[in-house]
Parts: sequence; structure tokens; C-alpha cells
Amino acid sequence: MLVMGIDIAFDKTGISLMEVSHEGKQHIAGVWGIESQKGAPPGKAHIYKSDIDCQRAQYLASEVRKLVADWGPLLIVVELPHGGAKGARAARCMGIATGVIGALGAVWKDRGYPVIRWITPGDGKVAALGKKSGSKAEVIKAISERYPGFDWDSQKAKFLEHICDSVAAILAVENCDVWLALLGGKKSFEK
Repeated sequence: MLVMGIDIAFDKTGISLMEVSHEGKQHIAGVWGIESQKGAPPGKAHIYKSDIDCQRAQYLASEVRKLVADWGPLLIVVELPHGGAKGARAARCMGIATGVIGALGAVWKDRGYPVIRWITPGDGKVAALGKKSGSKAEVIKAISERYPGFDWDSQKAKFLEHICDSVAAILAVENCDVWLALLGGKKSFEK
């Protein structure tokens, strides 16, 4: 079964694809980083922040949609932004990213694929570290140690945190009802 993890963000999004065998063995099949396009939409005489935000949201939605269509995961796990931004612009960006993935989720649900689960950043940290608090470096270290066969060094540094958060999102739903049902009811997994 293929499971996709997404750490959705308006600026840099991390996506991972994990293959899970019926015996519960896991390996990372691929990772991607999406950086939203910046700059003015073509052909606009007057540029407003909302024009640029809309263009970036469309690009993010298009890139995530393409990856889902290309790989066909049975389960998608999304770490949603926490919403605790300190400024109005950051809060707006978190809201747009959440809206993009929420709208994609509605479309996928209407079409009958795939199953989607939402988690919080704290859920991902608990899955990666066993606790709700921890640094970005600790999460990266924990994920890279759990999957040593994957070439973490080849990943662009600006996406590594987001990619590791997307893997942690997958781990946050390991052994949940949907996970077990998709694997045929197996109750324990080898790591």
C-alpha cells in the first residue's frame, strides 16, 4: 500500500510517499519539496497581494494534485498548520494552505479516493519523538535514523524539515483504524 504524507504550507511544502507491505515493513518510496511560485501573475496591470496569493495557491494545489494522480496512494495524511501565527500575514498564509488542501480533500472524497486523515504538528512530533515538544533538528534526526536506507543527504536543506514532518505525519496514523483496514486488519507492524 502507498501512503502519502503532506506537510502543507504556503511557502514550502514537504511530501513523502511510503510503501507499506502487508507484513508491515515500511520504506520511503520518494520525497518532494514544493516551493510556491513568487511574483506577479502574467498580464496583470495592477498587482495586488491577493493576485499573487491566488496564483501561489493554484500552483500548490496543482502540484499536490499531480503527485496524487501520478502515484495513487490509498491513504493521505496531512499535517495541517497549527494556526498560531504571530502576525496577520503568516495567519493568512496558514489559512490559505489549509484551504488548498481542504478543497483538494473534498474533490478526492467526492471521487472516492484516497482516504484522508488530518493531524496536528504535535501529533507528528509525538510520532517522531515520543513527545509533543522538540526541535526541528530532533525531528530530522529521528526520522533519518528510523529510515537509514533513504538518502537523506541528497535532499535540499530548505525542504528537509518539511519532508521529515511529512514522514512523521504518516507515522502518526500508523496502526489507526484506516491503516489496519487497508492492510487487512494486521495489528502490529515491524519497523
